[in-house]
Amino acid sequence: MSAKSPTIVFDIGDVILRHDPMPACERLAELSHIAPAEVERIICGSDLEERFTRGEIDGQEFTSGVNNTLELALSPEQLREIWIEAYEENLPVSRIIHQLRPNHGLVLLSNINRWHADCVMGRFEILRLFNDAVFSYQSGFVKPEEGIFKEAMSTAGSESQVLFVDDKPEYVKAACKLGMTGIVYEGSGQLRESLVRLGCRLST
Repeated sequence: MSAKSPTIVFDIGDVILRHDPMPACERLAELSHIAPAEVERIICGSDLEERFTRGEIDGQEFTSGVNNTLELALSPEQLREIWIEAYEENLPVSRIIHQLRPNHGLVLLSNINRWHADCVMGRFEILRLFNDAVFSYQSGFVKPEEGIFKEAMSTAGSESQVLFVDDKPEYVKAACKLGMTGIVYEGSGQLRESLVRLGCRLST
């Protein structure tokens, strides 16, 4: 990848794809007779989910943990179908990615478990435009840990300037400490302006 052409590393959730865990929480709430907000509190962001996101446990172990917590008896296949109902394409950002693709290397960087990764890579064509991907469940690190950013920079190539786009300021701050140039995503218009200001070329 040319040093004159920055490689752009994109987060997935709430940047390329809108992510909402509540539909899954609502379905689990119906089955467990626990309020959706309570399901979200005790499952989403829990140690169990983080271990799944890091790849420390597989789908069977994650399912066992959810079943034990919510007193359910779901199979991994049943829980997977519930758990992947979370993503919708952010079309204005997809248009920007299409415009960047002829001129820049593109890398995905996401805190994501195996179920969600398989789902979104199979379902959303826009993600298949990327040259490579660094996923937490494969690397064993999660943002904002240094390990996952170092892996992304290595994947991008040491000869390239690396830009990083994420909706979470704390993740962008961590990436910048390691030498990336960060953009905190606030909307497609702001993203386009920031990319152009940093020297990116968007094809018409």
